[in-house]
Amino acid sequence: MSLQRNYKIVCAIDFGTSRTGASWSTTHNENWQVVSSDFIKIYLDPEDQNFKTSTAILFKKKTNSNKWKPISFGKKAETEYLLFQNNQTRNYQFFKNFKMKLYQNDSKNLKIQFYSGVQWKFIKVLSGLFKFIFKKFIKSYQVTYQGMNKDIDLNTIPLVLTVPAIWENQAKEIMRRAFHQAGLISSKNSLNLIFCYEPEAAAIDYFYDHTNKTDFNNKKLLVVDAGGGTIDITLMKPTIVKNKIEEFEILMIPKGGDFGSIYIDQEFQKFFQSFLNLNDNQFNTLKNTCPKGFLKLLNQWSQIKREIQIEEMTVNDSHVIEIPRIMVKYLSKKLQIKDFEALTDQFNQRNHNSGLSEIECDDEGCLIIYGDRIKSFFKKPIQRLRNYLNNLKQTSEIFKQTEIVFFTGGLSNSDYFRESVQKQLGNNYQYILSTYPDKKIIIKNGNNQEIEHCQNVFQPYIFKEDPIKLSDPKKAIFTPIKKNLKEMKIYILRTDQKWDPNNNSIYLDSQDVQIMGAITLPIPQSNLALNEQKFEVSFHFATTEIKIFMKYLPDPTIKKQLTLNYDDIQIHNVFKKKLPFQNPNLHVFLILDTSGSMESEDVQPSNNQDWFQQNQFPNNRYGAVLEAVGEYIIERKKISTNDRMTLIHFDKEARLVFKDKELSTKLVLNSRRPLYGKDTIFVNGLKLAIQVLNDTNLQGRIPKMIIFSDGQDWGNKNKLLTFFKCYLNSQLTDKGLTIDAVLLGPKEHKLYMDEISKIGKGTSHQVIDLEGLVNSFIQLAHN
Repeated sequence: MSLQRNYKIVCAIDFGTSRTGASWSTTHNENWQVVSSDFIKIYLDPEDQNFKTSTAILFKKKTNSNKWKPISFGKKAETEYLLFQNNQTRNYQFFKNFKMKLYQNDSKNLKIQFYSGVQWKFIKVLSGLFKFIFKKFIKSYQVTYQGMNKDIDLNTIPLVLTVPAIWENQAKEIMRRAFHQAGLISSKNSLNLIFCYEPEAAAIDYFYDHTNKTDFNNKKLLVVDAGGGTIDITLMKPTIVKNKIEEFEILMIPKGGDFGSIYIDQEFQKFFQSFLNLNDNQFNTLKNTCPKGFLKLLNQWSQIKREIQIEEMTVNDSHVIEIPRIMVKYLSKKLQIKDFEALTDQFNQRNHNSGLSEIECDDEGCLIIYGDRIKSFFKKPIQRLRNYLNNLKQTSEIFKQTEIVFFTGGLSNSDYFRESVQKQLGNNYQYILSTYPDKKIIIKNGNNQEIEHCQNVFQPYIFKEDPIKLSDPKKAIFTPIKKNLKEMKIYILRTDQKWDPNNNSIYLDSQDVQIMGAITLPIPQSNLALNEQKFEVSFHFATTEIKIFMKYLPDPTIKKQLTLNYDDIQIHNVFKKKLPFQNPNLHVFLILDTSGSMESEDVQPSNNQDWFQQNQFPNNRYGAVLEAVGEYIIERKKISTNDRMTLIHFDKEARLVFKDKELSTKLVLNSRRPLYGKDTIFVNGLKLAIQVLNDTNLQGRIPKMIIFSDGQDWGNKNKLLTFFKCYLNSQLTDKGLTIDAVLLGPKEHKLYMDEISKIGKGTSHQVIDLEGLVNSFIQLAHN
């Protein structure tokens, strides 16, 4: 890649299979004087503060026209598409992860159909995508040079596009046609569109930030760029002069293939197809006619794939996939697939000799997959790469000259991936990992490891023994991480760990890293994008106390001095879990056992409270638990006056008594008497509570469930715990739900309650009398 002219502005697009990012840079200031400048990120999705966002785009049909325009990108595009009613989708088309169609087919008339009912020409989707990104660049430029009236002349701006090194010229030709069709270049062969090979871009980025570049001078560097679609393998030699990159010499024709992370996704899809026992035509019909359900399913898998540590997974690790309800309905109506439990038994029988753990699924489509099977999804694509590398190692003399193996790309973040490659190549090389934008670097020589965890997350402001001046405050820029926040809390840390600028690692779980205190930035109401809501914070360390001042850059009249609230909380006690809310408003879901044993009179209410005597509840276990619930409500009202509650009774069946009411002792005590049914099946009470939770507008309240029982579950223990994980999976992560459990009975019955509270991230209580019961509920009011 090279620039042949003295351009003042450069716009670059990193167009990836799974994720896409863009930025621009200028070598001139507002007066067009030559200066050095870092790049400016273009946030393609205003709701996603990551530099790169999902390669997904949503088009809307123009009114009274057959023309379409791109309206959103990334996660926002997905969210908007999923919110549409079925009768709205005819005016919208959604596409995601379509780049690899170019690798598989370089025809100019290539058509694609992703999550939509109509086939579009690939070039139409591409041109819309590039046009959308360029508009974002224009907006970013205008915000930066607001009031300077600096017009943009397309003929003076090079547009740099990253491409896989193994792509053929036909694929690049289609890219050029898309840029021209979007009106971004004057002709298809314009010199203003410049292709940059992805491995070369990654190497340049790494060396740009690396402190001592001379360590790599004339070293033969094997770049393994493992992205979402392809894995590019390039051998290059950097020439470093005066600690600056002079050039990269390409020593080997780029190699590689379609070994990227989307092929791990394909292995998951093959598994799901096998689970449903569908042939290829049936499965493709499912994808095309139930696109929203399929997108939700893959999003769940993507979330699991990002969160797991594949190298640490064991056969006992389980993960949950909830088959989306829209897909469950489709399978039932169109394919007569209704009995998921029978389907599971059939799958396990067919795969009895696979050596992998059996799967589980309930009648509502909650699918449990264990660690060894998830690992198998990774093995096949990675084994293909290992075979390819082994062949290169055996047949290419140039390949054998490698001195350093340089990993980059999203898949390289996986320890399992890197270690698989290292096993294939051996320990005779230096291994380096560089990912952007988190800048994680791992250098391995044999078994020795040195890890620099991340940069640009914790910003050092001042070092011990540094000279300080009253006239020299330390400044930082902060932006909100999501919309509708009323304030931001920034924690100030201190440490005695020595900071080495050449190896700027700080271990946050060290005992000597402490929170000094926190500052709170009030956020004005604004329609600005998140990245435009910038706060400049100045730290004055030269005074006897640290003084901190804030200025809101979009409106400099909004400014104030901030107070640092000192606190001596250990860092490892804070950053390993979410900081607790201060007196949050709750929506409490009371799930009370009303089976026949609750009629037992071995534990009775005290009947010494006025509010309780007036209701004359029976002298039995149920009366005792109602007294404890009443004390809980009284205690909660001292903390918050805006709580809401829902009450559920359960035995073998579950019944909703009332939902979404103001927290009230009178309401609970005046509710209908229990039926005292047979047996006790916890999962039925919990299932109903989850259903009610999903139908409840929490209005900012935090959901909290309290399940009470006086005995053990009569259901299947493994099934209870497995599906309990399933039903609570999204609520625990998305809604902040916690679940506490209270048992009135012997310790041997406590196992279920312990497991429930563990999965529900709450507490478990075992009591044997009224005093213990009341004390447990009062304690829960303060948790």
